[in-house]
Amino acid sequence: MLADVRSKAQAASESLDEADSMVKRASDRADDLEQSAAGHGWVGVAEAMASAKETLDVVAYTIADAVQATSDGLARLSTVVDELSSDEIAVRLDEARRLFASGESEAGGAVETLDDARSSAERADAETVLEPIASAAESLNIAREALTAALKDAESEHAQAAGWGRATGAGSAAAVDDDLTEPSREPDPQAMPEGAPERATRAAAFVQEALDYQHRAAITLARADAGSSAHDVPVSRRGRTNSSPVVRSARSTAASPSSSVMNVSRDVIQLIE
Repeated sequence: MLADVRSKAQAASESLDEADSMVKRASDRADDLEQSAAGHGWVGVAEAMASAKETLDVVAYTIADAVQATSDGLARLSTVVDELSSDEIAVRLDEARRLFASGESEAGGAVETLDDARSSAERADAETVLEPIASAAESLNIAREALTAALKDAESEHAQAAGWGRATGAGSAAAVDDDLTEPSREPDPQAMPEGAPERATRAAAFVQEALDYQHRAAITLARADAGSSAHDVPVSRRGRTNSSPVVRSARSTAASPSSSVMNVSRDVIQLIE
């Protein structure tokens, strides 16, 4: 690809040289015709030739700028082969690309200015001036096409050099935290919080223990009621009836299962949190 860029730029440089030669020839002929017309007293023709020559001189300067830009671009390309860094190669290719773009722009300006010289020569019917002007315009257009092609190839080569040796793809450049060895990632909102399994295990054991306690309390209450009905003689008493603390606790637990469960639930929630 680099050889293609150099070849196209070199072709453009040669076409610019041809255009420059034709413009200088047209300028010399315009100068001769101006002197001849002035000798005959043909003021209008002499002025037209003077205008054509002046414009052709401007075109020559513009072509010289295009030649210089193209030459500098070729010089940048020649340094690429000696570079060891792909980044530096990319810099050289970008410089060459910019210079070729400048050369193409200058050549385009030369074509536009050349039209003014053609108009002056046509007014005076100076065919000997029009012929080299037409040849110069053709060479300039060929140079512009070659520079445009070299510019596109240089852009492509620059892009490849800039990305050479670098990984591509979305998964290849995963960010890594400074204090982690695994790629960073956003937290999963559905993931189980750290430590939750241990808290859930403790909560389940607590619930089971509470259920076992209720079961034992219910058995104790049932046994107490059975003993009371078998041995006690109904006696009319006044005041409060005393009973065993175990029986009272068992009766309270058995009589209010929902309250006990609610208390256990609150304890479980606090434990999980």
